[in-house]
Amino acid sequence: MAAKMIAIEDTKQGGKRPFPHKFLPHLTIAYIISITILTVFIHRASPTPIGEQELRGVGIGHWYDETGITFFSGRHLDCTPVDNIPPFTTQCEIDIAGKMLEIYAMRTDPENSLSLGTCEAFYDNQQWPCKIGSRHVQIHGFAYIEPALGLSSAEMDVLRQRYFFENLSEMPFIYGGLLAGAIATLLIIANFVTWFWTRVEHKWVLLITAVCFAPIIFYATLFIAILITGDFWD
Repeated sequence: MAAKMIAIEDTKQGGKRPFPHKFLPHLTIAYIISITILTVFIHRASPTPIGEQELRGVGIGHWYDETGITFFSGRHLDCTPVDNIPPFTTQCEIDIAGKMLEIYAMRTDPENSLSLGTCEAFYDNQQWPCKIGSRHVQIHGFAYIEPALGLSSAEMDVLRQRYFFENLSEMPFIYGGLLAGAIATLLIIANFVTWFWTRVEHKWVLLITAVCFAPIIFYATLFIAILITGDFWD
């Protein structure tokens, strides 16, 4: 009965709404949920905020080694301040392949010093070379440990899978932002058109309005995507 009344009302106002209105709400809700979950994971993988702790992230290994390099965010570290182990100001720990990695670090302000800081790393009853460097042009405060703590290629691959987003190149984030903007634009415009289709007498006015607002929606969504993923690319 309710469906018949809606159909009659639609007919009175200029015809039934386009077919997509039946599944658009479900697509829109699914998109919002997916983007929300993805944003949470990306936030968890992003470098530690400036000022929250000394180390914003860690890189294990080297690009040109057989095992490659693995990155993970400083958010995964358990860090505590120290004042009895000069010159270090913090001690950070994390479980790597069933053994505890300990990093002692002191970071300097990159704008006021030629050095980004100093660090020492201990793993499997051994000290490993450690230096403070940058992950990207604007992301400083990463501890680089070389070589890869004696880990095998398989163990390094497991780490890269565990810290998936940290180890993506910048292109997936750029393309992902463009795709997210395109999908959001299509969904918003489609919802807009189907909602007003029976409420506007001149359909061409509705379509022109939708075309004019599409670029604004796309670039606004892309800007938000850049804010969310900006720490993962130069």
